[in-house]
Amino acid sequence: MGREVFDRIRQIPAFAPLDREGLERIAAQGRITRLAAGEYCFRVGEPALWVSVLIEGQVQITQPDHETEQVLVTYTPPDFFGEIPILLGEATYFANARALTDCKVFLLHVDTFWQILGEYPEATRQFMRAAAQRMNRLQSLQAQRDRLNAVSTLAAGLAHELGNPASAALRSTERLAESIWRVQATSAELARTLPPETYQELVGLVGSWLWEGDLPVLTPLTRADREDQVGGWLELRGIENAWEVNEPLVAAGLEVTDLVQLEARVPLPGFPSAIAWLAASAEAAGQVCTASRSSSRIAGLVETMKGYAYLDQGPLQDLDLNAALERTLAVLGYDLSGLEVVRDYDPELPQVTGYGPELGAVWTTLIENALQALDGRGRLELRTRREHEQVLVEVADSGPGIPAEIQRRILDPFFSTRGVGEGSGLGLSLAYYTVVERHRGSFEFTSRPGETRFRVRLPVHPATPIPRRAVEVGA
Repeated sequence: MGREVFDRIRQIPAFAPLDREGLERIAAQGRITRLAAGEYCFRVGEPALWVSVLIEGQVQITQPDHETEQVLVTYTPPDFFGEIPILLGEATYFANARALTDCKVFLLHVDTFWQILGEYPEATRQFMRAAAQRMNRLQSLQAQRDRLNAVSTLAAGLAHELGNPASAALRSTERLAESIWRVQATSAELARTLPPETYQELVGLVGSWLWEGDLPVLTPLTRADREDQVGGWLELRGIENAWEVNEPLVAAGLEVTDLVQLEARVPLPGFPSAIAWLAASAEAAGQVCTASRSSSRIAGLVETMKGYAYLDQGPLQDLDLNAALERTLAVLGYDLSGLEVVRDYDPELPQVTGYGPELGAVWTTLIENALQALDGRGRLELRTRREHEQVLVEVADSGPGIPAEIQRRILDPFFSTRGVGEGSGLGLSLAYYTVVERHRGSFEFTSRPGETRFRVRLPVHPATPIPRRAVEVGA
């Protein structure tokens, strides 16, 4: 065993600084384990006690993602894995290590690993450099994954928000043909009972009521009161279906005073025909208005989504953060029911120069975390202010707060307060990186029961160019 392990270890660059004695110590103090294809070397949450050196086979590093596993990297001999949580001082593994093929793995205990690094500072530097490269690669992969998740959130929010106006527009267009037919039929009947001059006068009057401008939107109480008034008035005048025709009349904004004007222009024998025609016209106008409002709502949602994703813009933009927060709320609107949402925006907030999609992911992370903490009840607060040459964005919630014992760790990579498979632990870490490293800003928070507040400060114009983040490809 010693010679085989020795040969593998000395091929690993991070172990290159060790002399022969150090390599032999490693070979002698570790142990060999064999894994059949599909077996796990370790799982998320297990104690991080071993640094593993792959002797034979292939091992895949994955993270749970709900009911699936997200592949992070695949290792082949000679390579090592499992060192990142140990170097970060974490007590448990943050990923799974699963054998793709039958494998032979050499396990070096954490105590021996630290002893070796303590005696060979150059090995420590090599391991830290390798760990940093792997962390960057994992963060790049997670950033891509977060962008896909953002697209999923965008799609879910869009589907939810489009559902009502799309259904309303469809119902209105389906009923519009029937409404137009009734307008034609009642118009023909009315034209037979009225002089041409009177008929044309009514056409102009009803046109001004129904087709000039938008129809009103009534509260349920106002609508019920007017239906009682209009229905009672029509019933007193002998209109047989008074309590049916009053609904489209009131929905179109007509009141008893309007019907009195109509009555004054139409001789009594023709008044029932005039009411039937007016009701049919009001119903048709209502269908057109509903379809128009629904189409406008759909168009507005599409524009909101385009703004949220910063489509058709260059990578570095001048950003309106008030609008960005509103777009994020629009995307997450289906999660806001039952909550008190407080907007305290500075109307004079200057634009900032930055990467729109990346900052959009920051707002999404902060607001989604707040919503998770609120669990459908409580207060979400969004606040913006100018502070000299910086802007301040605050996202606060009235949830239970972040436990004091973990507050110092929530910005650490791979640390998550969620259950296994429910979070990567990189959301806040990437948000911090985006704000501090990419945009020269600051990222802070305070938390106690009843109030958790994240504060993001961004320079209006960064003093130095913002470097582009290189996305590494492959393992």
